[in-house]
Amino acid sequence: MGTALPVAHHASRLAALAAVPLLLAPPQAGAQSLWLEVRAGLVVSTALAEDAVANASLRQRLGERFDGPVRALPAAGPGITIAAVSNLRTRTRVELAAGWTFSRLVVEEAGTRRAIQDLGVAQASLGIRYMVRDRIDAACGFGAAHYVADDRGLFAGGTGLTPLVECGAGVATMATGRRFLLRATAQVQRFRTGVLSDAAARTGTVLRFAIQAGIAMPVR
Repeated sequence: MGTALPVAHHASRLAALAAVPLLLAPPQAGAQSLWLEVRAGLVVSTALAEDAVANASLRQRLGERFDGPVRALPAAGPGITIAAVSNLRTRTRVELAAGWTFSRLVVEEAGTRRAIQDLGVAQASLGIRYMVRDRIDAACGFGAAHYVADDRGLFAGGTGLTPLVECGAGVATMATGRRFLLRATAQVQRFRTGVLSDAAARTGTVLRFAIQAGIAMPVR
């Protein structure tokens, strides 16, 4: 897609800045100081826009015929995440993560659903984990997301980076060595495009939820 290169540019810049705490974190004696996590799972989202069909110009942009109020939202889809996790203190970790969600933009109207276009969501975040137990953590962080879609419909003219706040929790099978893990996260995002601003559609706060399983491998 045409927006893939700007996404990679912004994500690499964010990753470079956010990686500084990982590189400066002092290693702890008797413990792995850096882990690489690879996770995959399901991501769901609330609506990106509601009642957008009330605007005639936006109806034309969507390229569909609607007879009543409509909600536009990403369909539930698979998401992958790669994260670097480093020790800060005995029970505190810093996490730098990047991910991608495969989805489609769908509309809901009068109890029916239909897909309009393919949609991807790239994201990067920096967060802190606190080890509640040896194998259980709670985490919060911040970052940015970018919605990648064809230059039409809700995404005519493209979109910029979307700020996000993320909280979650995870459990691992082992405290040391290669381990399997399960994480659940919730994100709050601000979402707006030029098309939606022109249409005065109800948008703003978008919630995304993910549950992922994966493996963590010690790096050093």
